[in-house]
Amino acid sequence: MDPKNYSRLAAVIFAIIALLQLVRVFLAWEIALNGVPIPLFVSGIAAFLAVMMAWLGLSAVRWTPFITLTSRTGGT
Repeated sequence: MDPKNYSRLAAVIFAIIALLQLVRVFLAWEIALNGVPIPLFVSGIAAFLAVMMAWLGLSAVRWTPFITLTSRTGGT
């Protein structure tokens, strides 16, 4: 898998995670781990971080380096 496809796939996965976290916040879904309730603001923070990671993945797809390394042949 080339780096652009990898970045695109990671961006889609993080976007789906962000969407699910936002759905949890807006629908006020209750989540408990070992009987301890997880507050909704935790999902808000997770959604923000997932959106930022999705944006980073999409920007990596569009980014092209200014300097590309090329092999030089030692001809005279």
